[in-house]
Amino acid sequence: VRLCSTQAMQERREADMRRLKSRHISAGFASRLVLLALLWCWLLYIVVQVRQVLATSALYQNFDPYAILEVGGTSSSSQIKKAFHKLSLKYHPDKNPDAAAAEKFILIKKAYDALTDPVAKRNYRLYGNPDGPTRVELSVALPSVDKEKQGLVLVLFLLLFVIGVPLTLLYCMQSTTIDQNGLPRITNEVLQKGLGDTMDVRAVQELLLRASAGETKARDSADVRKQLSAAGATFVRKRPEDAEDEARLQQAEALFWAHLLRRRDLLLELDLLEPALMHWEMTCKALLQLAAKKGFSQTLHSTLDVFRGLVQAIEPSGKGGGALLQ
Repeated sequence: VRLCSTQAMQERREADMRRLKSRHISAGFASRLVLLALLWCWLLYIVVQVRQVLATSALYQNFDPYAILEVGGTSSSSQIKKAFHKLSLKYHPDKNPDAAAAEKFILIKKAYDALTDPVAKRNYRLYGNPDGPTRVELSVALPSVDKEKQGLVLVLFLLLFVIGVPLTLLYCMQSTTIDQNGLPRITNEVLQKGLGDTMDVRAVQELLLRASAGETKARDSADVRKQLSAAGATFVRKRPEDAEDEARLQQAEALFWAHLLRRRDLLLELDLLEPALMHWEMTCKALLQLAAKKGFSQTLHSTLDVFRGLVQAIEPSGKGGGALLQ
């Protein structure tokens, strides 16, 4: 098709390019993408909160104001104040530019408050922290397990929600009805089931129409089929039992033969033909790949004949050859 230089083929290629350029992201895909982004933000927030909790827990683990101020348990208020002043000169951010000095100074200040300020002394005595009970505890986010196993639980939690949930969403974002070759899954299933090793042109045509009938809109095409049959059209011999499937197949047959016999004037809705042609050509390519993969040479030649007929709007010869018509 790409090499055909007829005006009709050039117009089709230009129309296809305009259609591809005009494609927009579907609302479903956009909503799933937004949901995935929100989930990542939520997980990032959880990770930050957990890190803060772990940092706070490590900072006040075994908090001992006497050891921090480097004084004894029986030191007087003046001795505590003197030790605080000495350490402040050493670790105050204005005196010490080291990044760790600021954190050390905060710890020294809290240790001094725990020994001198009445409220801080009470909080330290009751909760082991001069600031009182922490607002966020590690046990809130984790199950009630031993402290030795909390790290393992945290790792499993992050693996489940940081990796498992996003990957599941990405899998669900992929289309569940379209296969990698661009055809609906039901079309590929019909091709797989109906493919044979000695199929002639008519058998390939029937398989092509049965496989793609589901993508065709049901229309009343009795009059068109009657005229096409008089012009030489041959319809599918094995008919579906469902009435709606039968109507779809009849419409697909009407479009198919109106194109091959160059009787587009019989079609009441000509705009349905171009999408059907694109779908038939994609289905032919998939059928060619299947036949080549299985080594079905006769089916391969018959499919090539049908594909050539679709491209040039001519009835297949049934001989697997013939010159191209421009």
